Amino acid sequence: MTGSAIPPVDWLQLVSSFLLVVGLLAIVLVFLKRVQGPQAGRGRQIELLETFSTGARQRLMLVRVKDREFLLGSTMSELNCLAEWPASATPPQPTDKQVGLAGRLPTAQALGQFLKRKP
Repeated sequence: MTGSAIPPVDWLQLVSSFLLVVGLLAIVLVFLKRVQGPQAGRGRQIELLETFSTGARQRLMLVRVKDREFLLGSTMSELNCLAEWPASATPPQPTDKQVGLAGRLPTAQALGQFLKRKP
């Protein structure tokens, strides 16, 4: 067994190689973020204002498209518009036919307040 000796590990070379790879990954990440840039404010017409998970695969989403806001309800198989109003106007009041959260969460601020409430 004397002929199959394992050569000693050069720890300095191992650590410096590892740090070089991590440094290159960091540089690539910074480059990709600069190339991609911020997504909001670049002429985007659809903006996701808030989301709220109501179950495992159910969600409420407050979306602004140009000068309109929409409260959307999504499940695993559907996407429904629960309410719609002009973005700068007072949100619509619920009618007798509207049920659920659509009439109670008209704006992003109201959705934020709803999320902060404790049951």
